Amino acid sequence: MAQSGWAVNKFGGTSVANADAMRRARDIIVAEMNGRDNSGRMAVVVSAMGGKPKVTDMLLSTVTLAAAGDHEGYARVLQEIRDKHTQAIADLNLSWGQASNIVACLDQDMSDLRDLLRAVSLMQHENERLRELVSGYGETWSSQVLCALLNASGQEFAYLNARRVVTVDETPETGPEIVWDVCQQKLAAVLQEVGDDKNLVITGFIAATVDGVATTLKRDGSDYSASIFGKLLRASAVNIWTDVDGVMSADPRRVPEAKVLSDVSFNEAMELAYFGAKVIHPKTMLPAVEAGIPIFIRNTFNPTFPGTRIFRSSTATQDRLRCVCGFATVDDIALLNIEGSGMIGVPGVAQRLFGSLHRMGISVILISQASSEHSISVAIDAKHAAAALAGVKDTFYKELLSRHITSVDCHAPCCIVAAVGDGMSKTTGVAGRFFSALGAAGINILAIAQGCSERNISCVVNAIDSARALRTVHAAFLLSHLTISAAVVGLGKVGACFLDVVHQQLDALRVRYNCDLRIRAIADARRMVLSDAPIDLSRWRETLDQQGVPVDLAALAAHVRPCHVPHSVIIDCTPSRAVAARHIAWLAAGTHVVSNNSRAMGAGLAAYHALLDQRRRTSNSYQYETTIGGGLPVLLTLQSLQSTGDAPHRVDGVIGAFLSRVLNAISPGHAAAEEGGAAAAAPLPLFSEACAMAAAEGLLDTRDPMQQLACADVSRRLLILGRELGMELEASDLAVEPAVTLGDDGGAGSEDGDDSGGGGSGGAMQLLEGNALPPALLALLRARDADFAAAAARAHAHGAVLRYVASADARTGEAKAGLVEVPLKDPLARLEGASYCVRYTTERMTEAAPLILRGPVGGPRAIAAALFADLIRVARDLGARDRGHRHLMKRVSYGELGSA
Repeated sequence: MAQSGWAVNKFGGTSVANADAMRRARDIIVAEMNGRDNSGRMAVVVSAMGGKPKVTDMLLSTVTLAAAGDHEGYARVLQEIRDKHTQAIADLNLSWGQASNIVACLDQDMSDLRDLLRAVSLMQHENERLRELVSGYGETWSSQVLCALLNASGQEFAYLNARRVVTVDETPETGPEIVWDVCQQKLAAVLQEVGDDKNLVITGFIAATVDGVATTLKRDGSDYSASIFGKLLRASAVNIWTDVDGVMSADPRRVPEAKVLSDVSFNEAMELAYFGAKVIHPKTMLPAVEAGIPIFIRNTFNPTFPGTRIFRSSTATQDRLRCVCGFATVDDIALLNIEGSGMIGVPGVAQRLFGSLHRMGISVILISQASSEHSISVAIDAKHAAAALAGVKDTFYKELLSRHITSVDCHAPCCIVAAVGDGMSKTTGVAGRFFSALGAAGINILAIAQGCSERNISCVVNAIDSARALRTVHAAFLLSHLTISAAVVGLGKVGACFLDVVHQQLDALRVRYNCDLRIRAIADARRMVLSDAPIDLSRWRETLDQQGVPVDLAALAAHVRPCHVPHSVIIDCTPSRAVAARHIAWLAAGTHVVSNNSRAMGAGLAAYHALLDQRRRTSNSYQYETTIGGGLPVLLTLQSLQSTGDAPHRVDGVIGAFLSRVLNAISPGHAAAEEGGAAAAAPLPLFSEACAMAAAEGLLDTRDPMQQLACADVSRRLLILGRELGMELEASDLAVEPAVTLGDDGGAGSEDGDDSGGGGSGGAMQLLEGNALPPALLALLRARDADFAAAAARAHAHGAVLRYVASADARTGEAKAGLVEVPLKDPLARLEGASYCVRYTTERMTEAAPLILRGPVGGPRAIAAALFADLIRVARDLGARDRGHRHLMKRVSYGELGSA
């Protein structure tokens, strides 16, 4: 259709809700005309005044009140409507002549309305035709006010009541149908009447039948009016001014990261609108679609924002970087399912089902049927669920009786989640990504539907999963961040360092991995904080002190997995057996687990296998790298070897940070090797002195050092390592020699500490302030100085050093740990500080050339960094993609991520 010089601008109720809003609309119209260099003409379509309540709603309420015989009630509402308009007229400072003309018209209409409502009140009856007439008055008043305001600003506008032009043929099935040829003739007459130099202010929403009876265009009628006049005037564009910036990629109330789409095709916009997008109704676009006129969704309160352009389907949408333009949901859905083997191959079953629903006036929103014809599922409005169920059962009464149809049931409440995009038809794997994302979030899919156009994929989920499902798929297609709700349990050295690391890396997570990590819960041994908003990690200690409540791990687990966040993870930074015992329940509930707690994988075989079974049953991630290697990838290296098809035979190494630091000090391998076996010039520290230095460096358990001196930590690591080799080991199967035997005076301590930074563990010795050794423990260690000095001297004489080595041999089934003399040329000898060294002997990597992994453990901060790496693995399992360091170099801001 050839375009004329017209442009159409439509302003909704919020855009003309009061005098200030009308001035804003006027400024926009003037700016638009100036932007066109005053070439061409402008048609402005106006809704009734909005606000709370809307004028249209108030008018409809007067009919209801009148039908109920409430004369005072409808009279009061009419007065409120009049006051609303006269107040706006007064605030606009219109000339006396303009204002008096509008008020006179308003008063005449009010008189007519009182007469109508008096008749309704006397009959105590209302009908749809009357409601149509009454509800259309609001547009006539607001249009006249805006027209007067524009003319007062030096513009030339004429007021047009749309009933003079828009003519419809009303049919019960499809609603009002535009009679285009009649409309075109009437418009030509109006344009001839107003002249060539006038612009138009047109009432939205209202129309007239072919018989001249007043009616309306029903739902979203004002937008529809704009599209109709756009086609009739052959406009170059239709601008719909509303209170949002444009068409969103998802409902921003459920997906805060949803962004405005710069452009969508007509087909995409119709799909999004059908599935609940609130900006524009599908029927609104039809006249513009037919005429090839672009529609722009603009924000009255942000007029400089370009908004969304809705245009014909083209390669621009199909070649879009992201094949899905947006997501939408339909809430309050019921899923009606009919199932039975008697349906297979029987023609007419579907016809009878849909015929039954049609007779009850129930619209089907979604249809799903398997090719086996064993069942048919249809989604309907939940308010019709009971009637539909009863009607369908009645229709298939004989089949149900004979068991040819085994069941007719209804599942509610449900929600439809839909992905929309023209580019989906050109992209493989879209459905896979869509459903994988929902599966990873633990969301069960009840029904699936996709048309052959591949423009839409829809599924039905439980209503409780609606928000999580929408956020999950929105993030899966990089339209927003992958959102993860997290809790940190254990706030001692490692837990505190972990929160510091997360605080420093939050921006990098968002930019590089498109991941929004929200720490919503923290807990130590006694207190916890549960927060709906992300906890401020710069002051988490103050938050814990001020808002902490007694610990309830069940409540914490429930809180961290809310309905509106798709994914949840708990980071266990404790050495607590009680916390470790909850890992299975957390996984079963759909929460991912990142653990530094060796007591879970190092529990008894029954509990260990129960944990493995739960990991196999769910898709939830369970990361426990730091339980053995601290900051080194000891487990990851072993698992990588196994994944290549290699068969590990034996793993041995130094895997205890405290003893590594102590023995490297009193029996150094590196310095001795450099001097050809000669003793180092500097005097070596005594055993007790080396222990005090290691404790001061934070390498000794502050709560129960006796357990660490007895090598309980190494024993658990060895147990986990052996099991990773495929060995069925209990703790009693290990041959572990304690490095330090202090006798009964030292006390056995507690085996269930908690890295929380507070509280004691029974009668166990605890370190003093600054990690200093208590005098009693220091005295016990000094009693062993001579023994360790003699052992170090003997090792030196043999050309070796003392090391505490753990070994697991898959071929012999032997797992042991103890003090040994290690030759100086052995990699285990050449260690410094608190270092680990692990040697892997496999089928491919023989004892002559084993794989060596060596490096400093680094203390709590290194372990925290390794935990963070495990957390990133969880995020990547959930679909986070490493977009490379270039994104960090660009310094992309949070607001730019949608287009990054």
